[in-house]
Amino acid sequence: MKKDGVSVVIRSQTWTRDSNGLYDYETSKTTKNTIKAASPAYIVRKEQYVYQIPQKIERTEDFKYLIQLQVIEGNFAIRPALIGERIPLNKSCEKNWFVVRALNSTKGYMITEGDVIKMGRLKFRVKELKGADPAMRTKNFCLSDLISQNNLTEEDEEENNGIKFKLPCRICLTENYTEDNPLICPCNCDGTMKYIHLKCLQRALRSKVTTRTSESSLSFSWKTMSCDICKKPYPYRFMLGGQTIELIQIPKPPEKYVILEGLCKDKNSSKWLHVISLNSKDSIKLGRGNDCELRMSDISVSRLHAQIKLIGSSFFLEDKGSKFGTLVQVKRPLALENGVELSIQAGRTLLVFSIKKPWSLIPTCFRSNTSPYELFFAPYQPGVIPLLPINTGIPLSIDDAEELMYRAGLTNGKKESHKHNENLMFEHGQLGMNSSIDEGDIEDVEAIQEVQAADNEGNDLVEESLEVADDPPRSRSFV
Repeated sequence: MKKDGVSVVIRSQTWTRDSNGLYDYETSKTTKNTIKAASPAYIVRKEQYVYQIPQKIERTEDFKYLIQLQVIEGNFAIRPALIGERIPLNKSCEKNWFVVRALNSTKGYMITEGDVIKMGRLKFRVKELKGADPAMRTKNFCLSDLISQNNLTEEDEEENNGIKFKLPCRICLTENYTEDNPLICPCNCDGTMKYIHLKCLQRALRSKVTTRTSESSLSFSWKTMSCDICKKPYPYRFMLGGQTIELIQIPKPPEKYVILEGLCKDKNSSKWLHVISLNSKDSIKLGRGNDCELRMSDISVSRLHAQIKLIGSSFFLEDKGSKFGTLVQVKRPLALENGVELSIQAGRTLLVFSIKKPWSLIPTCFRSNTSPYELFFAPYQPGVIPLLPINTGIPLSIDDAEELMYRAGLTNGKKESHKHNENLMFEHGQLGMNSSIDEGDIEDVEAIQEVQAADNEGNDLVEESLEVADDPPRSRSFV
């Protein structure tokens, strides 16, 4: 039960214009409401007005669900409107976004792998981060040198001393393969066109990637990669011998870099990867202006929208007074703390949450000031998403309880699904660790694809099974 007399004050501002879920932080044309909630409720919007309902209602077109207010172990918390732990209530639910500019921190928001960032209409997933590493430091490092170093040449071909197979590679027409350059079957082709060397396929796909360079960033774009014959899309990442292999090889600086993955609405849109290097400076500007290190041409992005700063070994995201805000998607529950306002954007509505306690004659020094986040030191309940602090390096955009506990340092080792089968690697929900599809289209994306590969005993193929195997022999699982 919640503490007696404690309530939540919710101040809402709804932009009168409906523009693809954007909220204008510079406009005065908003409809304002104030709600006081003393019990769990759903916060909904009908036209321009925001109000609360005590429980979920069957799907209706009259209003949109904005957010859910819960009581967890006596403390108020907010989370996206869901059924259970991870299932969206219905298509009328708005996604929830943490407002970076409202954060009470001079550093900004500490980004981490898995966070989904929104600037205007553009969305990016933080794919990879690496801070300062003196052991990897290179003198006179130049980001553009990575392009020439990454190009595959004929010298990368394996010598013809590998194992012979019955069917040749469809590109180089040789029958030899090695552990580092296996013959794989990534599509539905059969016969003499069935197999292809890993490096032959990487070289063919690399020629389809468009590269844009600047002093501090490399941007790579490509259309959906698919087989020219059977038209089946190629997976971009898979497991080989316990290691992750990328078909599209992206060069990475030795240290101090961030990789942002552009999220698209469908499978046919161009895919984007941005490699941002902070080797020569401590901050990188993002926006539409010519002086930004990472330029974005979308009109909803401000000229100077945001910046990424490297402070110590951590990366921080800071909004620079942008028109449509710099946001981080929220997919896990967040506790409401006394004296701390929490700003969440849900579509074209800005919600500001604060705790209101009853008036008391007891001096402040004698009152209990227990933080709701102390609860996450309690015994972990499998499948239940815990309350974890904000802006401490724990991602907001991941809703997997085991993954969050691992990121918070409260469990040891990998996720349980990784322990069962090392060839099955899930990350960021069911999308797969390298998917560029927006989360809203999760039902249209396959999480695991089966693949066939050449066997070193000369058999025609080895098939990967989705069932757990005690010792899977050189199996390949594409994600």
